[in-house]
Amino acid sequence: MKLKFRLVAGTLIWLAWTASQMPLPLEAAWARMLLLFAPLVIVPVGLDLAALHLPEEGRRAYFLPLIKNWQLPSAALLCLAYSLPQGMSAGLLAVPWLLETLLIAFFGFNRPYSDLCAPAHKPSKFIAFEKASCKKFRIKSNNLMKKEGRALPGLSISMGMVYLSVGGIWAVVDRMGIRPFMFSPEIVFLTVAHFHYAGFVLPIVAGLVILKIKNRWANMAVAGILSGVAWVAVGITASQFGGSREIESFAAWWLALSAVLLAFFQVKLALRKNGNPLVSMFWAVAAVSLTGSMALAGLYGMRHVFPVSGLDIAMMRALHGSANVFGFGLFALLGWWLEFSGLVE
Repeated sequence: MKLKFRLVAGTLIWLAWTASQMPLPLEAAWARMLLLFAPLVIVPVGLDLAALHLPEEGRRAYFLPLIKNWQLPSAALLCLAYSLPQGMSAGLLAVPWLLETLLIAFFGFNRPYSDLCAPAHKPSKFIAFEKASCKKFRIKSNNLMKKEGRALPGLSISMGMVYLSVGGIWAVVDRMGIRPFMFSPEIVFLTVAHFHYAGFVLPIVAGLVILKIKNRWANMAVAGILSGVAWVAVGITASQFGGSREIESFAAWWLALSAVLLAFFQVKLALRKNGNPLVSMFWAVAAVSLTGSMALAGLYGMRHVFPVSGLDIAMMRALHGSANVFGFGLFALLGWWLEFSGLVE
């Protein structure tokens, strides 16, 4: 299925689900609405960006046609899963999306990173960076375990796809009503959302940014994001087991500051000369939204030290969640998609 068809169909399904629930911002249904926007709209765009440079034989080798064709039906079943009460039926309906995220993770883990520095299979701005810079990020091996490593842009994009599978696993756990480590239902759900947005969108956008901007600080922002996504989950788990709350606070600020640094470079790209005004506007909106949402995340992470009145989980879902989904995730990915696909000239 073509991306445009999947986007239109996914948007219509999402609007239908939202209309059937009529959620208010402080209700739990609002958070479910935000989450479902990812499999239906966000993931297809991110996946398309990750595969723009691959030749046709590379797409077939990593099951990309199957992944794209399975995305919409599995996302629609996940919507149905979140329309039912927690239990076996809802959990089974979430399994197809889990399988989809595992296929995406397989694609991300195995995609040929050296192709980031190779000619594209069709003319594309995706490969339009200098040869000297390309050599700097040249991949010496496609084996993740070898010391040579992978190019940081490619690694970041791939880690986004791998992190998404964690969100797929927790979606099944959430719909089954399982509570690992005695996590509250809210924490289980927020883990699903965390790995669909901070885990998937943020690393992909970070990888795309450092394809355009190459300096030490940009690389540090990406490294902070890749480590921070996992570190936040570790911090929450440590708090659940009675560990120091400072671990969670540190992790929240580590990820927040890394994301704000990335937003700075996104703004720098938006202000470039000869840039398309629409793409630049999308990037600027995304950067401002990311800065605001991550500032809230940092404040919430420090709630045990400096509590902010009214900034509870419900308010974070409404403010932080909405800004991440509609402000950052949507505008950032659409901006990059338009930039690389040549749809905007």
